[in-house]
Amino acid sequence: MRIICAKAVMYLVLLCLVGCGGGASDSSMEGGSPAIDGGSEGDNSNPDSLPDPDPDPDPDPDPDPDPDPDPDPDPDPDPDPDSDPDPDAGETVDNDDVVEASACVAIEAVNFDQFSGINGFANATTDTKLGLSALQVADRLATAAAIQTYGGDSASVIFKLHTMQESDGESSYSVKVNGTLVGQVQNTRIHGTEIADYSLQTHVVNNQFFAINTGDEIQVEFTNATNGLVVEGETSATSRGRWHSLELCTNGDPVVLEPVEPATGSCEISGDLHTYDRVELLCNGLAAAESEAATFTDYRFNVTFSKGEESIVVPGHFAADAQAADSGAEEGDTWRAYFMPPSAGEWGYNVSFRSGNNIAVSAEANAGTPVASLDGKQGTFTITEGSFTAPDMRARGLLQHKQGERYLRFSKDNTVFIQAGLDSPENIFGYSGFDNTTKYFSASSCKGILHDFEPHLSDWQTGDPTWNNGKGKSLIGLVNYLSGRGVNSVYIMANTVQGDGCDAHPWVNYNDTGTEKTFDVSKLDQWERVLQFMQQKGMLIHIITQEQENDQLLNGGELGLERKLYYRELISRFAHHPALQWNLGEENGNTLDQQKSFAAFFKQTDPYEHAVLMHTYPGEHDLYEGLLGDENFDGPTFQYGGIPNSASNTENVYEKAKTWLNKSTDAGRPWVVTFTEASGANAPQPNTSVEKRQRVFWMWASVMSGGAGFEWYLKNPGAGHAYDLAVEDLREFDEFWLQGGYLATFFRDILQRELNIDLQTLMVANDVTETDSDWVLAKEGEAYVIYLRDGGTSDITLPDNKVYQVIWFNPRTGARYQGDTLQGQGSVPLGVAPNEITLDWALVVYPIADAPQPSGGYVENNGLVVMEAENTPSHLDLWQQLTEVDGYTGDGYIQFNGNEVTNGPAKSPLTYQFTVNTAGNYYLHLRCARETIGDRTDVANDAFIRLEGDFESGAAETPLNYLTTDSKYFGGADNRFVWATGNRLDRDHAKWPVVYNLKAGETYTFTMSGRSKLFKVDRIVFRHESVTKQVAESINNEETLD
Repeated sequence: MRIICAKAVMYLVLLCLVGCGGGASDSSMEGGSPAIDGGSEGDNSNPDSLPDPDPDPDPDPDPDPDPDPDPDPDPDPDPDPDSDPDPDAGETVDNDDVVEASACVAIEAVNFDQFSGINGFANATTDTKLGLSALQVADRLATAAAIQTYGGDSASVIFKLHTMQESDGESSYSVKVNGTLVGQVQNTRIHGTEIADYSLQTHVVNNQFFAINTGDEIQVEFTNATNGLVVEGETSATSRGRWHSLELCTNGDPVVLEPVEPATGSCEISGDLHTYDRVELLCNGLAAAESEAATFTDYRFNVTFSKGEESIVVPGHFAADAQAADSGAEEGDTWRAYFMPPSAGEWGYNVSFRSGNNIAVSAEANAGTPVASLDGKQGTFTITEGSFTAPDMRARGLLQHKQGERYLRFSKDNTVFIQAGLDSPENIFGYSGFDNTTKYFSASSCKGILHDFEPHLSDWQTGDPTWNNGKGKSLIGLVNYLSGRGVNSVYIMANTVQGDGCDAHPWVNYNDTGTEKTFDVSKLDQWERVLQFMQQKGMLIHIITQEQENDQLLNGGELGLERKLYYRELISRFAHHPALQWNLGEENGNTLDQQKSFAAFFKQTDPYEHAVLMHTYPGEHDLYEGLLGDENFDGPTFQYGGIPNSASNTENVYEKAKTWLNKSTDAGRPWVVTFTEASGANAPQPNTSVEKRQRVFWMWASVMSGGAGFEWYLKNPGAGHAYDLAVEDLREFDEFWLQGGYLATFFRDILQRELNIDLQTLMVANDVTETDSDWVLAKEGEAYVIYLRDGGTSDITLPDNKVYQVIWFNPRTGARYQGDTLQGQGSVPLGVAPNEITLDWALVVYPIADAPQPSGGYVENNGLVVMEAENTPSHLDLWQQLTEVDGYTGDGYIQFNGNEVTNGPAKSPLTYQFTVNTAGNYYLHLRCARETIGDRTDVANDAFIRLEGDFESGAAETPLNYLTTDSKYFGGADNRFVWATGNRLDRDHAKWPVVYNLKAGETYTFTMSGRSKLFKVDRIVFRHESVTKQVAESINNEETLD
């Protein structure tokens, strides 16, 4: 603290000569130099000379005839509800009716420790008027504050505030100590008088002594005000709440203001500063321990991140040493806030760090008192666009439920999420590799095992995360395995205390009374490491906050202190993940009012407003009725016993989804409807194949109804205990994960990324086909998604004469096939599936633009297939035919104009059909060009490619599925066409050769889809191994048209 020693000494000299008064505040200055009242009312002397020994006896020189000149209101009209009743913390002391304060020491306003960045107040600025320094608040009608840590000995004081009068308003002032109001004062009106602007007025703030102790926090609040008497433009001018100094006066020896260095703290931004990534704000300066409840109850650490008009308030948490996942630290002075930036640019942060009894769960911005070492810390940082690629959820943006929609939608790629997930083991975080995680059998409901996941240890890969000297490999390996099979969500029970698992929980202690308030920092940091990896692997985090057996554990089921602390800790630590949803409970038994209060707390506290869902027993679906239309609730996660397999059963999954989608839409808030658990006889069992009932009437029914997907509950009747809490090797259910992944691929990659179909626009339309054994989602004339439950075929009614393309999709293998083209208004046959025609198939029918097509496509000639990129039968859509770059062949080249220059999903697929006469290995050659953007040469340089037909990989190291599914192929020079061949396939962080082993007489379809904006393609060539590279790349070769 900076103390103005010279002025303090001067004040003491004046006070010794004149004495100190204790009356009302009304001194002023008439012309000349400003004067500081050392205590006697009406003293207008110059502070640089001795006072007049016989001052003007008139204590009120103000000519205002107002009979009630004292505008000072009740000295404590609104006591601070958070004030501390402890007399040592600031209770006023009655010291006789006549108060004498004979010695004063002053602190100038501009020397206060802090006067900007104070939560809940406008920033103050410094000013100088009539030679005296001052603080002011420039924002119209705003209130600012200044904070000073008291460095003197304990004393009883009278506060005197020296303010500057202004003719355009009468500013008011408050003085508080540790949040307790000492007194409020207001300047006297001088408009229309001879008193000059910026004359000093001295206010005696309190008429009784106030006890103040070393380290107390003094806060002066001051307002910008107007009296409406001075016109300024189209409005009235304002006073700026200027004040010069605050005096502390005693009735004995003056207080001695020892210089006190306020506690210092620091904050810094770390992490990869990209959109939708995890940015960390680490603040050091307040020591705490996870073993102390006050660490989590009596401190509230919030950070406001802002950019322009955008502002996001993020709850922070205690982080010990910030390395607790590896160190196991239980104490330290680091506090952390995780931020997920939704846009690029310069962001700022402003820390609010306050202390008080149970303040952590208070929604009042100014509750408690600021923690001086950290409150008000500010800074800026720059965010750039992330370059994440699928399956990483960060590549897709923030996943939220938008009003009026029946899906969760990603903010970046604008796709909706179809769930194909894992429900078991629900106690996946009951894992021996986590700190402080033990199996308890403290209740009759406890069952299962503490997981090791040893069978998945071999799935861990070099470079994957671990913690604490290599722990966690088997769980990380499990995530790797599931992601590789296409699983895109994981059901995680975060609190199993007194539940089924009796192992996973976030607290320091396994407390079966529900009164635990301390959280295990290292364990939660380890959870975060796993969740972050799940996001990178394309998995939605589905956090179940409680289960039926323990939904009354916290606060008897109410939204009380312990439950709020639990929810806040989850939000603070995990809400920054873009793809996450909260579940109020499995088989939930809370009351409707409780459920609504829980949902509201999540929506009010979660800065990203992730979806809030709830799970119930199979026979209690009517419990959702009371939540219809609730603005904070996003949908049910239905549980079934057995899976009904009759299409006419009104309680089947398909009809259930339709019913609740209609109900929620009628209530004004359409829900996201998903199916979380089928726990009866039809649940998957180890090492079995997927039955038709499971695939058709659970998996595909959950989506073809307009619903948003499913998760699988696992069962093993012969295991002797609850297998959903004991399964260790998820390979036992491999086929279930694969077929779920195929479903997700169909709706995500084919319908949305490739064909740009917005699923939200599709409605149930079963009457557009002739058969009654199918389900249809459609938008007339634009897209038709058809699921033939029993195979076979059907006719479809088309509204116009456009040409439509049919794609067949095998839900058992994930294989796709090009079907017929359809044309003709009215009923048109769909054709038949390419094989297994009596089994279930999915189709998509969509219009294609008429385009010139080489007769019969292309044919191999002398070992070459030569195709001009612009000569595709497909509609160019986001591609554009151009001639601007020199050196092209044919009629021009094509350039992709979608996505970003860095990357994006596969869009606007172009197809090229060709037949080969000579069997053998064929190499792909692409004549292409890129663009340099700024100093980056690794952008605008790739597309997705795949080949369909009967062939094998011609290179032993290149997996066949890399050639049959969309994979990135890169090449090109800066605005110059060059040939790209060889190891140009970029997949799974490695480069692969592109060689196809083709069969004579077979016809193949090559598909190229856009990936990075501005990539240019001129010519496509397939070269038989008998032809030299030089011959194949001659631009004099003619197209090999059939």
